[in-house]
Amino acid sequence: MEPDFVEEYTKRRYKELLKQSACVRKIEDERVFVAKSEKDTMVVHFSNRDFKRCKEMARALDEVCHKFPGVEFCVVEAADFPFVTEKMAIGALPYLAVFSKGYFIDAIVGFEGIGEEKIDPVLLEKSIGSMLGQ
Repeated sequence: MEPDFVEEYTKRRYKELLKQSACVRKIEDERVFVAKSEKDTMVVHFSNRDFKRCKEMARALDEVCHKFPGVEFCVVEAADFPFVTEKMAIGALPYLAVFSKGYFIDAIVGFEGIGEEKIDPVLLEKSIGSMLGQ
């Protein structure tokens, strides 16, 4: 076997495996969310499983989350997190929030700046990177 072939195959296979592994984790307990947001850097998708636009946000996050190692990507059902949702005055979904070590950094409401009917993954990646200071 030629070394270039093995190297190319390895790179291609690694990318495929990254795409297959889910990096957006669901948090179901509001207390767990609050504790994690106090110590971790997180991108949190406040969602409603029945909303078409929330499903589109979930799809787009699955596509870009691998590009931010060390950042935890999570999804929460907004209705199941009344304390946080009220405290943050979340009135529209999807709502994508960035937290770092106990501080709320910034948010994307709806598809603001990242698309109309479909999310542009490049714009989403740039927006998340900007909110994270990258």
